[in-house]
Amino acid sequence: MRALSFAWISATLVTACGSVVDPPDGEVSISPRMPKTMDDLVASSTSDDDRLSFQWTKSGAVRTDLFENTVDAALTTKGDVWRVDLVTDTGVSVSSDEVTIVNSAPATPVLTFTPAGPLFEGASIVCSVTTPEPDADGDPVTYLANWSKNNTPLVGATMTAFAGDTVPGAQVALNDIFVCTVSASDGADASVAAVHSAMTTCLAPAALTATLAANGSGPTGTLQMFTVPTSVCRLRIEAAGAVGGDNNGVAGSVNGASMNGTFDVTPGSMLKVLVGQPAGPGAIGTQNLSGGGGTFVLTAADAPLIIAGGGGSHFAANPAVAETVGRVETSGGTVGTTVRADNGMGGNVEATSTSGAGGGLLTSGAGVGGGRGFTQGGTGGAVPTTETAVGGYGGGGARGGSFGQGAGGGYSGGSCGDTSGTWVGCGGGGSFNSGTAQVNTAGSNPAAGYVRISW
Repeated sequence: MRALSFAWISATLVTACGSVVDPPDGEVSISPRMPKTMDDLVASSTSDDDRLSFQWTKSGAVRTDLFENTVDAALTTKGDVWRVDLVTDTGVSVSSDEVTIVNSAPATPVLTFTPAGPLFEGASIVCSVTTPEPDADGDPVTYLANWSKNNTPLVGATMTAFAGDTVPGAQVALNDIFVCTVSASDGADASVAAVHSAMTTCLAPAALTATLAANGSGPTGTLQMFTVPTSVCRLRIEAAGAVGGDNNGVAGSVNGASMNGTFDVTPGSMLKVLVGQPAGPGAIGTQNLSGGGGTFVLTAADAPLIIAGGGGSHFAANPAVAETVGRVETSGGTVGTTVRADNGMGGNVEATSTSGAGGGLLTSGAGVGGGRGFTQGGTGGAVPTTETAVGGYGGGGARGGSFGQGAGGGYSGGSCGDTSGTWVGCGGGGSFNSGTAQVNTAGSNPAAGYVRISW
């Protein structure tokens, strides 16, 4: 920056002894010429005499603590008047012109649109300042927004947090382009304007629903694909795990879980859907002590969105075990002392058990009748003996012999304890939900699994 002009004492000084003392050889100035509160003050001298020192004065008061050529901006305040003197060891000085600290304009704001994410037709748009910066001078700051829509100034913006920051939903249509320009003012100066823009790319909710049902039988089925419709950016997905089995072969205390959530998606993207099957009938009478399959919805890249655990198995002659229903927790249910599975793993069984654990998202269930994990194909457990009931498609575990039972498939598979002679049951599958506005219910579906997708 340009240095100030300077002034100096031209008269000589006569000491008490009669000697003559000349003023310092040199000139002194302060830069910048019009400093703001965020600027350091820097003194410059044309003298090459290293015995000279700087003496600063603030608004008529000498600052005896300041002898360097720089005053940090933290020591200045708007309205201060500063001068620097070039002083000899005899006290003779030459002075700079005075400078006054002037107002600093507010910082340029950083903008975003609220709500974050894609813009929907018919939904209001709010132009928000992400983190308001304090004014360098401590002045109160106000904001003013101006909008354009499709390159035309928009009229009718309203106020949410500051003047003109909101476009009403009635003015928002599909494929509109909105540009928000915001400046900050401290009453004296305005900031450099900030600009933020986006296009309305998403349709408003239309109350449309697609239902994907179980499409196989017993332990087998087919992976289904769902294509997100054009201009649809948000889905409401309900997934239900399949019912497990009891010794009467009917639905009872082993219902699958129901999971609901809302998800932001990309129009035209694909979702993978595996719908859980109920446990199949056993070979002896109507006994069915195998696990129901979990229901899975994943992205095309295998990222889980929502998974509902299938019911485990339960012998009706004994009291219901809460662990046997499809769960809303990510971990699978367990019976006895067997360690429960979590983090997408298949369920566990005791070493002496003839039961089959439920398959999880990543790995298959343990035991002779363990259900396959989703990444292994999701087939239900099946054991070729005369005393078996197959597990449901979606990782349901199968009963593998006398007193054996099967656990439910799900995000994490259900586990079984050493149930020999007890007929207590095996755990239900765990569930997973990465959506918002969740509504999750354990043990609520008494039939085959399903997926309902609404937009």
